[in-house]
Amino acid sequence: MRPIRRNQSPIAVDFDKHEDARPELLRRLGPYCSYCERHIVSAIHVEHVQCQHRHPELKSRWDNFLLACSNCNGTKTGKEFAFSEILFPDRDNTFAAFSYADSGAILADTEIGSRSLALTGLSDKDKIADYGRISQRREAWKKAQDAMDDLRRRPGSSSQAITLATETGFFSVWMTVFTGDPEMRNRLINAFPGTRESGCFDDLGNPVSPAPNPDGLEHGGKA
Repeated sequence: MRPIRRNQSPIAVDFDKHEDARPELLRRLGPYCSYCERHIVSAIHVEHVQCQHRHPELKSRWDNFLLACSNCNGTKTGKEFAFSEILFPDRDNTFAAFSYADSGAILADTEIGSRSLALTGLSDKDKIADYGRISQRREAWKKAQDAMDDLRRRPGSSSQAITLATETGFFSVWMTVFTGDPEMRNRLINAFPGTRESGCFDDLGNPVSPAPNPDGLEHGGKA
């Protein structure tokens, strides 16, 4: 999961409808699922971090919104959790918490990480639910690897690689493939909206953990 900063609400009160927040969320976070990191061209959901049916008072609250694909949103819908027991990209350094493999798998070394993946069906145990996302992560890995190989042959091709990354999505896959290349990792961090603002990466593109949680969100900075 890509760490992001949603920042303060653009309005002083709650939104009339949660869908009204979509344009500003897209501007600040980009057209990517906040959980699986897919690039969503259309029909991206304004997702309630805490279920709007269980917490109706948060139905139109800016701090309760993220962007999500239909798979992650549908899998997460209705589940109850405690913020102290789940990692979220708007308050924790979720890049530091997980590792990525060329097989398309996302791996967690901690119990809190495993619970966080299970919340949206991204756990290795949920291969049926996650099949489409796994195959897309594999494809993204291949694109990133090809871009890295091309960059070694043609050092001037970095801009094309960044464009391909933002068009493909899966920020964490690209960051993993470009481990050891601080210049490219910094360019990736800058290219994906809301990532640099999270404060979760230093000037060399390395993760800062625990997250600084600049907006002081509840139980933030767990990773």
